[in-house]
Amino acid sequence: MALYYREVIEMRVSIKRVNIIDCLIVFFCISCIAFDDGTPIVQISRIAIICAALVKFVHKRVSSTVYYYWSILLVCVVFISRFWAANKDNAQTIFTTVLYNSLCFSCLVYLLYKDKKRISLSLICVVIAPSILELRVVLLGGLLAFLDTRALGAISANTVGMVGTFGVFSALALSRLNRNKIFLMFAVINGIISLLSASRKALMSIVAVAVLILIFNRNKGFIEKIWKLCIAVLCFIFVVLLMFDNPFLYNLVGWRFEGMINGFLGVESQTDASTETRMELVEYGIEWFQSKPFSGYGGDNFRYLMSVQHSGQTAFYAHNNFIELLVDYGILGFVTYYSMYVFLIFKGLLNYKKISSTTISMICLISGQLIMEYGMVDYYSRYTQLYIVIAYSMLVCDLLKNRNNSQVYVKEFPAWHKYA
Repeated sequence: MALYYREVIEMRVSIKRVNIIDCLIVFFCISCIAFDDGTPIVQISRIAIICAALVKFVHKRVSSTVYYYWSILLVCVVFISRFWAANKDNAQTIFTTVLYNSLCFSCLVYLLYKDKKRISLSLICVVIAPSILELRVVLLGGLLAFLDTRALGAISANTVGMVGTFGVFSALALSRLNRNKIFLMFAVINGIISLLSASRKALMSIVAVAVLILIFNRNKGFIEKIWKLCIAVLCFIFVVLLMFDNPFLYNLVGWRFEGMINGFLGVESQTDASTETRMELVEYGIEWFQSKPFSGYGGDNFRYLMSVQHSGQTAFYAHNNFIELLVDYGILGFVTYYSMYVFLIFKGLLNYKKISSTTISMICLISGQLIMEYGMVDYYSRYTQLYIVIAYSMLVCDLLKNRNNSQVYVKEFPAWHKYA
């Protein structure tokens, strides 16, 4: 009988430890990376994160934050662009998407606010979710699916490469904190996922982010940083030579790099079709931006302009986040959207000695994301907004810790490694 009651008590304790809000956060974060927009699982995850925020709202009020102001301003810009949009249906559709994203990610910011345990939980989701996405890719098209195509249904190769890149450095950050080989294993897995995506932008981002993290590593002296930077450059040169010398790597991604370099150098006869098309889209975008530089043509109207003026083209959106924003929303929308990037990077640099190495890594990843955005449109993508929210939450948490360095605060926010 005593054994029975002991088992019942242990079961109750284990159930009590399973926090329903944490479970909903995990569900939402993984769905942002691993599953496609419009699918039932994504729609359910949106409802789940809103419900989680409502549960917390019963016990704790909402604190005003920079993210809320930025999110509201972005929604307002997208909303008013409908009034002068060249195609109002496109503008309305993208406004609905941005509005839903704004609501859901504002709820996530509220749930993560000053809570390192939940921030750590969301970062673990960033590490694990790419494997789920890659599993879907393998089931749909095989391990080398992106050798012959750049998309499998709604799954873009660049998206897979991007989430893999974030997964690599998030896993390395958690590995440094926890001394856990599982995270190192996931870092390797996510690196392989990035390579199999054959995304040039993802591989360039990995190099850029690694250099930034090395430069801003507080634990390294100047000489040591220079020495490791030289080693990194030599490793990069070795990888590039291997990529062009090894037939498998060349067929996977080497020829794409070669075509991109030739495109930048102006060697049109040896430029690959993808680079050539993207450069044409940039030219069209600059031309349209010059016609309406301040307000643009309305949300998702680059697509409409392409269908009207260049109907023979197969690519209908800009394949470039900067150009897409400039054409759709003009300088107003461009400045509004990238103001959050400026805030994160500027605040991170200003307080670089006060924030954790994990936060520095995340801000470096946000900086690396700018490289990805020259070849993809992601201002309305859920995974992009998830990364921004996590970086913002980590930065705010560190800054508040320095501002309010009391014993109560230390107890309220446990160390990262105790959870992860």
